[in-house]
Amino acid sequence: MTDAANGGGGDAGAGAGGAGGGDKGKSGGAQGGGAGGGAGGAGGGDKPFYSDWGLDDTHRDFVVGKGFKSPADLAKSAALADKLVRDRNVVPAPDMAKIGEWEGWEKLGWAKDLAHYKLPDAKVPDGLEYDKGMEGRLVEAMHAAKLPPHQAAAVRDGLIGILKAETDARDARGRAESEGLQTALKQEWGAEFQAKSDVAARAARALGLDLSTSAQLEKFTGAPGMLKLFAKIGETMGEDVLRGGSARAESAMSSDAASAEQRRLAADPDFMRSLNDSRHPTHKDNAARWLKLQEAKAGGRR
Repeated sequence: MTDAANGGGGDAGAGAGGAGGGDKGKSGGAQGGGAGGGAGGAGGGDKPFYSDWGLDDTHRDFVVGKGFKSPADLAKSAALADKLVRDRNVVPAPDMAKIGEWEGWEKLGWAKDLAHYKLPDAKVPDGLEYDKGMEGRLVEAMHAAKLPPHQAAAVRDGLIGILKAETDARDARGRAESEGLQTALKQEWGAEFQAKSDVAARAARALGLDLSTSAQLEKFTGAPGMLKLFAKIGETMGEDVLRGGSARAESAMSSDAASAEQRRLAADPDFMRSLNDSRHPTHKDNAARWLKLQEAKAGGRR
């Protein structure tokens, strides 16, 4: 009985001990949980303010990189950025695949309506032949390409500069060529150059060319090919025709011109044959012509 009682007591003691141990374990667990909760609360206070915002890596890196410490910092920065964008009329970068549809063209000064697409007047250098109609077509093309007016004006002015340079170069080549031909003509005509030039000018007047100003005459006589042609025409026309051709041909023929004409005629077999043959059909006219040349040589201006 005593052993059984003792055994029962042992079991009871064991049970009590187990129960006590269990209570103490529960109590300890409760205390540990409280401490862990406290630590967790303390840890929650150290988390970044944006940790629960669900930001992806790009936006999280942006916030971190800018050094924002609170939502207020982020809001202030966003407001400032928005103000700067609006104040500076910032437009999106164009999509190069749809460059013609870019909304920024009008921000650069381009006008959708061609009537409002204005360029300043062109400054055309003196002496340059400039086609205003060509400029109009050029402006239409630059408007279609959405070129801002200041750039369109720069392109047009650049083209005018090119035209001026090309014109000057062409004129310089023409002058050089003319001078070369003039030199060759002087060598060909020798001492008769001035006389033949005079005959050419008189022939031009007789045919109705207006050489009333020295500038026009200089331009005419400065073209060797033209001068040579009209000298030949004048020689063929003869003095009588030249005198009757215009009022300006009435002036006396110079002695030099008369001498040159006589030398030319003397070298013409047909003329000399008619001059020396009284029965020739043109003898009378050519004899009179020769006599007039003789008189011009004797009393004409030199």
